[in-house]
Amino acid sequence: MATEITMPKLSDTMEEGTLIAWRKSVGEKVERGDIIAEVETDKANMELEAFVSGILLETRFKAGDVVPVGTVIAIVGKAGEKTETGKRGNGETGKAVEAKEKAGVEEEKEAPAEEEKAVEKKETEKRGNREAEMVLPSVPVEDKASPLVRRLARERGVDLGLVKGTGPEGRILREDLEKFLEKREKPVKEVEAEAAEEKAVAPVAEGKAEPLSRMRAAIARNVALSWRTIPHFSVTVSADMGEAEALSRGFRDAGVPLSINDIIVKAAAIALRKFPRLNASFSEEGIKLYPEINIGIAVSVEDGLLVPVVRGCDRLSLKDVSALSHELVDRARQGKISEKEISGGTFTVSNLGMFGVEEVTAVIYPTQSAILAVGAIRDTVVVREGRTVCARLMRITLSADHRIVDGADAARFLSELRKTLENPSIMLV
Repeated sequence: MATEITMPKLSDTMEEGTLIAWRKSVGEKVERGDIIAEVETDKANMELEAFVSGILLETRFKAGDVVPVGTVIAIVGKAGEKTETGKRGNGETGKAVEAKEKAGVEEEKEAPAEEEKAVEKKETEKRGNREAEMVLPSVPVEDKASPLVRRLARERGVDLGLVKGTGPEGRILREDLEKFLEKREKPVKEVEAEAAEEKAVAPVAEGKAEPLSRMRAAIARNVALSWRTIPHFSVTVSADMGEAEALSRGFRDAGVPLSINDIIVKAAAIALRKFPRLNASFSEEGIKLYPEINIGIAVSVEDGLLVPVVRGCDRLSLKDVSALSHELVDRARQGKISEKEISGGTFTVSNLGMFGVEEVTAVIYPTQSAILAVGAIRDTVVVREGRTVCARLMRITLSADHRIVDGADAARFLSELRKTLENPSIMLV
């Protein structure tokens, strides 16, 4: 029996993917684990592996097509096996059939010609003279709407040629018709008021809109959801990073590329052991405490941001944290990161110190309770034991979900984190 290959959900925010290229051709043998296609998600380009062996019997989309998650994109089976699309015998391509099903287009059997005429006659009698006022359709509705949508349009006296379709290939969906009716039936004064309001807030100079990439659109959705639903508050402290810098230099001299960010990530994991509510998320059922400490590292990539995750960070040695984080960051910047490697984070570190930023406040990821934002290390004059000395200070800001933790909890966490950063030998035990 043939097996359907669907567009997988390759990230927690993915709703659709772009088919970049097929790695296998129709008629070619496919082994389980073979890469059959390359897909662009809202976060990165990813390779699609075959989970069955056989012959690639059919591909339903071509390179460049945008495909909703869960849509069948290919069929793998035995040589000569008949596919489901072939059984339909309706003249539609696999792409058109699948896109229609995914868009939720409601299908109905066409009524016999005599029944259609009777229905139309009855509806015309109901409408009376209103029928004569209708504008003739500007395009053939048979090609843009299902029988159900055409019937509803006739009942409401709507010219489908005036309705903008949002379905596959401009097809008019029931939702499109309902939105058109809602707008048409608004009182004139309400419509005029909306138009006046739009005009009032319109900018004086109009600029060209820049389309959002899928990654930027996903970022926009996540940060908007976070800012709208999570009551943020922030707490900032300064840590003396002199000892941490010395530790980093020592590791590098020994051939281990330990960065300051690696030290921060490991120190955060140690502090999170004592403050589990900062390694949690909020739900209506209560506070979910994560059993593992998986720290995400915010990485700037072209037109966006990826957050690869160092899993079980508290159980790893400082050397292992360094090796794993560097590998993940490199893969993210090369666009070769996998879905698993950017999922499952329970806490995030966002470091802008390399850009000279002294202090920054970050937005919490929706499934987490806190995020740590890091600034640059600066030479700063401080007074210690009555003497003026120069210190290497770094400002760190914790943004937390006030539904889960309070200001005192955040302050105690930062105090513990600062103690570890200023005495980094703790991390070597």
